[in-house]
Amino acid sequence: MTGTKSLNLMDLIERLKSESLLICYDNIDENSIISSITYNSKAAKENCLFICKGIHFEESYLAEAINNGASAYLAEKPYSVSAASIIVKDVRKALAVTSAAYYDYDPAKINISAVTGTKGKSTTVYYLKNILSEAKRKTAYATTVEIFDGKEKKEAVLTTPESDMLHYLINSAVKNKCSDIIIEVSSQAEKMSRIYNLEFNTGIYLNISNDHISPNEHKDFNEYLSCKMAVVSKYKNAVLNMDDKHFNDALAAAENAERTVTYSYQNHNANFYACDIKRDGFITRFSIATPYGIVKTHTVIPGEFNVSNAVAAAAAAYLNGVSDVDAVSKGISETKVAGRMDIFAKGSFTVIVDYAHNKTSLEYALSAVKQYYPSKNIKLAFGCPGGKGLQRRRDMAYVASQYASYVYVTSEDPSCEDPYEIALEVSGYLNEYGCKNEIVTDRKKAVKKSIAELSKDDILIIAGKGDEHYQIINGKTVEYEGDTALARMYVNKLI
Repeated sequence: MTGTKSLNLMDLIERLKSESLLICYDNIDENSIISSITYNSKAAKENCLFICKGIHFEESYLAEAINNGASAYLAEKPYSVSAASIIVKDVRKALAVTSAAYYDYDPAKINISAVTGTKGKSTTVYYLKNILSEAKRKTAYATTVEIFDGKEKKEAVLTTPESDMLHYLINSAVKNKCSDIIIEVSSQAEKMSRIYNLEFNTGIYLNISNDHISPNEHKDFNEYLSCKMAVVSKYKNAVLNMDDKHFNDALAAAENAERTVTYSYQNHNANFYACDIKRDGFITRFSIATPYGIVKTHTVIPGEFNVSNAVAAAAAAYLNGVSDVDAVSKGISETKVAGRMDIFAKGSFTVIVDYAHNKTSLEYALSAVKQYYPSKNIKLAFGCPGGKGLQRRRDMAYVASQYASYVYVTSEDPSCEDPYEIALEVSGYLNEYGCKNEIVTDRKKAVKKSIAELSKDDILIIAGKGDEHYQIINGKTVEYEGDTALARMYVNKLI
């Protein structure tokens, strides 16, 4: 990617040295300049700095990058190639430092907020973004769904972008005259140093539950919790969920924050909490008790957990200097997120698409549907990803069996695993829990079949992909229409 200026490699070396990351360098002098950075060998070009990173990195990638014009490389060990080199102790941290230098990162130029948690990050980002927008603050963001630089929207691939893309986004937001940017921060982003040296003026801690445990993610829950708390410890001003069972851990992690406020679904001991909650069809009306008065509002995204997310966003807006009742009320009420409890109805037929992709989020979604539709028979279509969150397969099957009468087991980003084998494992757990099911590995066919077989007493939840327009199959990103687009199309065909 191309930055706003060329980067002098001796200046970069001084930065790496100041961070205690530099081991040595070779064939670099005061006139060594690069005009782009990349870790994709096919994207390398003349005067490029190539970053040797990734668990699947091979020396042949470096050779290809140099052949394409790369004049220098950054790595954790030297290679026998004809190019200048910078050798570092930690290539991921070095990438973050390089990206910050190349994209001219300056925390004084933009206000950065972060949102972390197992469930609810994206929705909370949108609530906060809309509140800030109502307060006349131009706001960029990065979520699991999409990234927005203040001018253009692009579909996201990672929950938190790699550090080079993150700094590119921040730089673009500054150029597009954004005052704020909100970043959805995953535990993986902390573990993989994607947010290394970023300054979060305000941060939200939502929750944590047993997820993301696998050889490719976190080795156990303790590591997962540790990474989440490391994110919280970076917050200059912190918003913490008093309802979460690890609230005390978050409170300890935020001990050095300049200001800390608490929020809750209904606990009156919190600084911000919801009250007067009433369901009105698909709409939930409620008030938020705040230090500056009562905010009356509503959300069109079903589920009490989304009320909680809205309260968290109101608290973060307060720490960001927004205490305008109308801005908070309107920002929340106008928030609608594609693929988040997205309702498609025709006559007596109802289909809901939700991004729920782990035990906690699926239970939230199913329990909300049960509350809103107590007389309906719940059906479910979902899958589990390959190579990560392996416990999800049993956990999500168990949750499904507690609410659904029938399940269509399908594919969700099988990656390098056989999608049928994943589905077979999930189906086995469903059988163990006495839940009727069938395997339809082709996700588009599963969506079509599950909708076509609806009766008027049924309600169908399609969980996992939301409005994402890709699947990861055989390790590659493959185009996919998206659950929301398919649900809309097939529901409209119902008679």
